[in-house]
Amino acid sequence: MEKYIPYQENYLNIEQALKDGAKLHAFRSGGGLRVISVEKNEQLLSYGEYPWISGALAHTESDFGLSYTEQYLGKNARHIHYLTGASSPILQDVIDCFILCGESIDIYYKDNQFICNTTTESERCKGYSGIGNDIINAIHSCIQAKMLYSEFAKHG
Repeated sequence: MEKYIPYQENYLNIEQALKDGAKLHAFRSGGGLRVISVEKNEQLLSYGEYPWISGALAHTESDFGLSYTEQYLGKNARHIHYLTGASSPILQDVIDCFILCGESIDIYYKDNQFICNTTTESERCKGYSGIGNDIINAIHSCIQAKMLYSEFAKHG
């Protein structure tokens, strides 16, 4: 089993790409892997997959610009080729739990803020948004928005 990779303080390569017009998409694969892609004009700039979202972010950051093959395939690959994600989340990792439950996250940069949007498969018409000065804060802001909405809906 792979080792948990903690979140970094900054993701300079990813954040610069977003500032330059790229978009980040994070989701859980069918096999449970956490996946991150960064694209601009339908061109893949960076990619990461790992049993937890923090590791997928780490691979996306450290391997910025490498192909999938360079990262995960062949004898010279930087990482092992993962088939499935972790059997359970790290409970303190709110972002990983969020992704594991079927949420997808999209982040872009506008007006000096990182903007995070999310929907679940069952809530395609409902969107939740958050903003932050970095991508982690934007994600946390988005999760908080969804949690607040869910609480209000229960008592509404």
